[in-house]
Amino acid sequence: MDSGGGTKSDAQRAVPEEEKKYPEPTMFGTTPAHGFFVRHVRGLEMDGIKIEHTNQDGRPVFVLDDVDGADLGRIKAASDAGVPAFSLNQVRDFSVVRSKPVADTDIDVVGKKEF
Repeated sequence: MDSGGGTKSDAQRAVPEEEKKYPEPTMFGTTPAHGFFVRHVRGLEMDGIKIEHTNQDGRPVFVLDDVDGADLGRIKAASDAGVPAFSLNQVRDFSVVRSKPVADTDIDVVGKKEF
């Protein structure tokens, strides 16, 4: 469980590219998602995940940036009122099924979408 507390400003934060550094979990500080920030990935599969937070959070649960092929199923994610569960940027072949709080969704190609 995440403590939450992220702001809408955190949700808009641009995460720097650090291609030449070893990817440490804390190297980027606060990320734009309170669950998963996923960037430059092909073939993402997630199933049976539960994400909760104890304090209000203004960030989406998932932020996917430059992802080709994302299949998500049975996701249970807490999202505060007015905050999207998903933020997609340059995503192709996206699918989420049997998940809360969103309806089953299939997207071929999207530049930017939040839901």
